[in-house]
Amino acid sequence: QADRDVYDGRIGQVKGKVIYLNQPDVGKTPASGHYLVFQRDGCKDCLVATHADAEGNYKIFLGIGKYKLIVSECVCDYGGTGCDCHNLLAASQPQYITVERGRPYGAEFNIELVLKKR
Repeated sequence: QADRDVYDGRIGQVKGKVIYLNQPDVGKTPASGHYLVFQRDGCKDCLVATHADAEGNYKIFLGIGKYKLIVSECVCDYGGTGCDCHNLLAASQPQYITVERGRPYGAEFNIELVLKKR
């Protein structure tokens, strides 16, 4: 009985398009294959991830609640110095999304990224 409760409107779909605003060769373009992490608010280890398809579209299913969007570009040295990460979210990009109960078609959450200048 208890396991059936998870199907009672407590999982919602979030979908949208991921774009780079400043891709060096073409400017504004889909962020093909980019990795996206959604972290449940208040829970450091509650992570769900997906990636954008070839056209920059993504979709993910999350339990109801508030999630922080984390999109970074990292260079990691697993030998001891750790990772150097750069947040790619555009300044105007909301960092949080709330998944609400009872939204059968989910929420649209488009994501704009800014690549670090080289």
